[in-house]
Amino acid sequence: MPNIPAYMRIRRHILGQLYKSSGQMEKIMSERELRELFNVSRVTVRNALKDLVNEGYLISFKGKGTYTNPEGRRPKREKLLGVLIGTGMLIAIDYFPGLSLSGILETAAKRNMSANIINIGLNDVESTAKELILSKCDGFIWLRPKKKGKEVIRILQNQGLPVLVVGSFSPDTDNYATTDMGDLGYQVALKLIEHDLSRTVFLIKKEYMNDIFAGWLKAFAEKRLAYDKTLFYEYTPHMFKNKFKEFIFSRQDVKAIFAIKDGIYEIGELQKETPDFKKYKIITGKGFYSLALNSQPFGLVDFPYKETAAAATDKLCNLLSGSDNKPIKIKLKSKLLITE
Repeated sequence: MPNIPAYMRIRRHILGQLYKSSGQMEKIMSERELRELFNVSRVTVRNALKDLVNEGYLISFKGKGTYTNPEGRRPKREKLLGVLIGTGMLIAIDYFPGLSLSGILETAAKRNMSANIINIGLNDVESTAKELILSKCDGFIWLRPKKKGKEVIRILQNQGLPVLVVGSFSPDTDNYATTDMGDLGYQVALKLIEHDLSRTVFLIKKEYMNDIFAGWLKAFAEKRLAYDKTLFYEYTPHMFKNKFKEFIFSRQDVKAIFAIKDGIYEIGELQKETPDFKKYKIITGKGFYSLALNSQPFGLVDFPYKETAAAATDKLCNLLSGSDNKPIKIKLKSKLLITE
């Protein structure tokens, strides 16, 4: 969670009450109650109240407390940003949702925008869309929606609600923020060639392949090397472990495996079950995926999850405020860390 200053939390709390008030003069919580509620010092509470009095939102009466000012300024409703996460996302230990949420919430706080985190199951498209419309959010950031999400996005957009997809490797929407997969493929291939590991198995789902494989082939072309396309292996969950073991052992000259995330758990199991499998150098994603291995990975891809989500949130805030109506298309570069 972002470290939102106590002063800002108190201010938001009081402005939220003002927005819901009846328009009559009403007494707000005492300094002592606010101190206990937010676990802060008297000075912090007094500074927050003093500024709200100076701005015309509150009236302070010596010895009687602080009241709303019915003839003063009425706070405008803050824009509400909906942050959609899928059921089962392991926020505590998976780099992607944890860092993405951190980037979103910190940026929303800086832009004075509230955020509502919504866990979405996507069992039924119509009911899911209706629930999101009723949430009163002004726009949504969706962390890696599943295929059904495309139809929900269409319904929300027809209602005038912008949706920005964050983290999908192959986003199929007008507004997205993701990793530059072409650059990633290019970086990884150059590093493998540098370490005399051009005979590397490229393991990935077909839906993610195009951009990253294009960057991969670009690097080989620049070095005037031909990549053996028979080393490309499409990940499919069914019987993957046995088939992949047979595939890789049939190629005696293979030295490394590049697997961002799909198949990495099975590779960890193969390392545990088959000692010979540990001879292959593994390049995978940093964080949760690398923990699945039973040996030190050769290289780790450090995805810019937090930076991507922060940039997306900033752009969506601009869209909601009316300062920028252009489609949001963000691609940030990853870093490749060689651990050996």
